[in-house]
Amino acid sequence: GYHSDEDTTPAWDGTVEKHLLAPEKGPKKCKLDCDVDTAAWSSVLRAPLNRRSRLIIPESSVSTAVDFYTFGLQVWEEKKFQADVEDTLRYFAEECDGIQGFHLLSDWSTGFGALANCIAELIVDEYASKSVISFPASSASCTDNCH
Repeated sequence: GYHSDEDTTPAWDGTVEKHLLAPEKGPKKCKLDCDVDTAAWSSVLRAPLNRRSRLIIPESSVSTAVDFYTFGLQVWEEKKFQADVEDTLRYFAEECDGIQGFHLLSDWSTGFGALANCIAELIVDEYASKSVISFPASSASCTDNCH
């Protein structure tokens, strides 16, 4: 590149400045009523969800307990459900300008964990060049005395 003998000023002088925001005064207030007993996390979710981000578990599978891993495998056996998952996945992939990969967050020990595993396998088959990272989650087993 072009180098001028006249310009010997370094681009960076080596100093670092920190600009900190003043901490908020007083205790932080919870915007959610944490004492409300809800049946689903979506009851307190405030983010708007796309209507296509919800998949309905077929009624024929609901008779099996959702707490069991095999429940998810039975749901995945239903071809219509698989097709719905594929269509939804394709829809969201096409909405991306440049898809780099997938993040999966799911319960690992219930039927939803089995479904997440099957969906991860589908993603690997359909989008082999994309990365997949999975975050297994589980509910906390806690008694009333753990607070």
